[in-house]
Amino acid sequence: MSYNLPYIAKFAGPTIGDATKDILREYGMTGHEIGSRGECQYTFMEFSEFVQKKVGDDIWNSLKYPTSAIYKAVADYMKEEEYEVDHIISSNGKTGSHRQWLVRWQGYDECHDSWLSVDRFVDPGLTERFDESSKELDDEYYSSGSDDSETWRDRWDQMYDIYKRHVANHEEMIDGLDTEIIELNKKIRRRDGKIESLKMRARKF
Repeated sequence: MSYNLPYIAKFAGPTIGDATKDILREYGMTGHEIGSRGECQYTFMEFSEFVQKKVGDDIWNSLKYPTSAIYKAVADYMKEEEYEVDHIISSNGKTGSHRQWLVRWQGYDECHDSWLSVDRFVDPGLTERFDESSKELDDEYYSSGSDDSETWRDRWDQMYDIYKRHVANHEEMIDGLDTEIIELNKKIRRRDGKIESLKMRARKF
């Protein structure tokens, strides 16, 4: 049977790209697992075997460089993914367009903390609430002084009491986060199981 390869090639790139994203979603991958360096879980060539099997040899062979479509699809997928903010740690103290906030991502540790400008937040209200909370804390501290004769020890005791009250106000939120962490760990275990299954399939090729 003969095939019209130019016609197939016209749709091969988008088809390979869609298949790439489908596999990434199916196995709960972020895209960081795939690359050309040793620290990545899969090289692009290893991952391409899964994509080729999904789209079929006709579509795959109609392109001279089918892996280029995978490169692009993985890059696009990583841009499309939205990561959920766990909480804002601090701000850089600057104003206007130079102002940024240090973010802890939900499900990630401190090595993934990122500095973001306000336009990078899906919910800019997070930055407003953080700034308001920080201002309230500062105002409460500076308004707590009685006169210039108080000792530094008294000032530090007052500041400690202020922070302690703020921590107490967040205890309920922390309890809720503990529950979310338990659920997140369950999801991670399920994802690890899927990835292990993907690795087992890879060994069969």
